[in-house]
Amino acid sequence: MTWGYDTKVIGDFFGTSDRQNISQHGNNLMVSLQQERKANPHRPLVFVAHSLGGIILKVALDNSKRSTHQPQYLTIYTSTKGIIFLGTPHGGSGGADWGLIASKIVKCALQSPSERVLRSLIPNSELLENLRKTFSQMLEDGHFRIHSFYETRPILGMYGLDSLVVPFESSQVGHARKEVILGLPGNHSEICKFSGPSDPAYKAVFGALQDYVREATGAMEGHSSLDNANSTPKLDITPQLEELLTSDLITFLPGSEDNK
Repeated sequence: MTWGYDTKVIGDFFGTSDRQNISQHGNNLMVSLQQERKANPHRPLVFVAHSLGGIILKVALDNSKRSTHQPQYLTIYTSTKGIIFLGTPHGGSGGADWGLIASKIVKCALQSPSERVLRSLIPNSELLENLRKTFSQMLEDGHFRIHSFYETRPILGMYGLDSLVVPFESSQVGHARKEVILGLPGNHSEICKFSGPSDPAYKAVFGALQDYVREATGAMEGHSSLDNANSTPKLDITPQLEELLTSDLITFLPGSEDNK
């Protein structure tokens, strides 16, 4: 399943017009997943998220974990086995850092944002910092592990950018036991696009995906073997993983509103 959001969302994601945008998009993702998984709600989940998609994913998982009064959503959290973050801004040292990161992401995503859009950027730093803390607690719960991949090349001479969009310090959660941190050759836009199996970035992300899928399918086979030790065939999803990684992981759809 691929889930994305319209480019017009980027401009107001951190804006003053709706301070609940992050929560709303996270809830939308949670509900979409639940609808997609009705036939098998306990199937293991492995996520790949780029940039702001990682924040939306963390909100979705937090909402799922808290959904005690709507138990149909709980299995999204409990079924998650691994997450691959690509250039996700996990944290900053204050509101100024979040503001700078927000500005860079908007410039990168919208390419030529208007001054009006840039002036409206006021990140909800308290919400984002609380999310960082709650996600660290999720890792302590032990349901899943994560890979945090960071960009190693700045975007130069484009969209008014001259540096890394998400700096190294912000691209990691900072959990010593549950997180693997690795740089990918490319800038913020390039690290979610791969040319093919020989691409070093492809190999790194593909290897992480393989590990998570093997763990997830191994757990499924273990449960099945309690009923019939020989009934569960080995699952090989290598072709599906290869198809996923040679396409754009996150597609920004054309916005229906003028960004100028």
